[in-house]
Amino acid sequence: PMADTANQTPDETKVSAEATAPVAVETKPEVQAEKAKEPNMADLKAEIVKEIKAELLDNLRASRPVAPAVHVAAKADASDPKVITAALCLAGGLPEVESKFDERTLEAAHGRSRTVGLQDVLVEAARTNGYDGPARIRDGNLREVLKAAFATHLISNVLAATYGKFLLAGYTAVEATWSAISSVRNVSDFKSVTGVRVNGGFEFEEVAQDGELKSADASDETRTIKAKTYGRLTSLTRQDIINDDLGALSVIPTRLGRGAAIKLNKVFWAEFLSNNSTYYQAATPGAGNNLSISSLESAYQAYGQLNDPDGNPLGVTPAILLVPKGLAITARKLNASANMLVSSLGSTSSKVLEPQENVMRGLLDPVESSYLTTAATASQSTWWLVASPSDLPAMEVAFLNGVRVPTVEQAEADFNVLGVQMRGYFDFGVAKAESRACYRMAHS
Repeated sequence: PMADTANQTPDETKVSAEATAPVAVETKPEVQAEKAKEPNMADLKAEIVKEIKAELLDNLRASRPVAPAVHVAAKADASDPKVITAALCLAGGLPEVESKFDERTLEAAHGRSRTVGLQDVLVEAARTNGYDGPARIRDGNLREVLKAAFATHLISNVLAATYGKFLLAGYTAVEATWSAISSVRNVSDFKSVTGVRVNGGFEFEEVAQDGELKSADASDETRTIKAKTYGRLTSLTRQDIINDDLGALSVIPTRLGRGAAIKLNKVFWAEFLSNNSTYYQAATPGAGNNLSISSLESAYQAYGQLNDPDGNPLGVTPAILLVPKGLAITARKLNASANMLVSSLGSTSSKVLEPQENVMRGLLDPVESSYLTTAATASQSTWWLVASPSDLPAMEVAFLNGVRVPTVEQAEADFNVLGVQMRGYFDFGVAKAESRACYRMAHS
């Protein structure tokens, strides 16, 4: 309520007026600064519009298709030893050469392979070591070029690498049936290695109340295997170089590789066939053993009844039907045919109804070898059921330091040889393994 000023004294009226007068509030400087920083409505709207535009622009850019990034790799140097090797392999027609070099190397090698030659490679290596004579190799400058070219290992490495790839191609082109029935052993030297198979009473026996366990009465059977060295020396002759015969870098090592594989096969199959009828398990020879569905069933059943050296069931199922080339088609028919057809009724007119399903279908893997036909002790009609090498290996092959392919090297320079000598060698050994891995079926 308003104060009644009619009866107030002059002093009271003054005090009342001061009390009701508006009071001026002093604002501090820092508060005024904060208020000055606050945006007004117009500025705030402008900022929001700016942010929306930026976001829309980003979304538009993100929706556009992105061009693939282009990475330009540096080209391989045409004088690089790998490129030279690849060019020589391309020019020589090495099979599956694309799988043996990277893309950059092949790209550079493709261009060079059109003009590369044996003389070209030798002269290029010679020039890097100071040779400044003619680019064409003749009888007069042959020694000078070879001396300069082989002053470093560059050309040696190129020739050995090229030789090695063609040698491996020749090696792998030959059949390797031996690996289907063999285990592989790595040996570190040329000493005889003894393999031991422990036999004896390892069957568990019931333990008596006193808790005493009985010792196994063990015996062992041993066999030995030893790696030997086989090899050949060949060369790029004076005539090869002067004639610029690039085929000498492909044909010769390919044949060398083939020779290595043939030697391994001959040694392997000679060992397999020696004492074959007495070492491995076998049926009594007879005409009934000729490969047919009935003889195959008989052999399969007989193998299943074999015992181990301790008289217990062997418990191994044959996995391979090993045959000479002459029985290969028959073996495949027996393995693949779903049904068997009657081809002859014989001498009787009686009819017997039997299931026609081929129960042997797919049970065995037919494996054939030419060496079971061509070896001195081979037979055209003998065949075998063989266990998988992972269960029982029929044969064992040893390789020095685990190297399963032949090695090629450039031989030391020989003053008496007008050319470049190369040598290939192969360290391996073979031996019979488990006698119960094979079941032999022979006609006689």
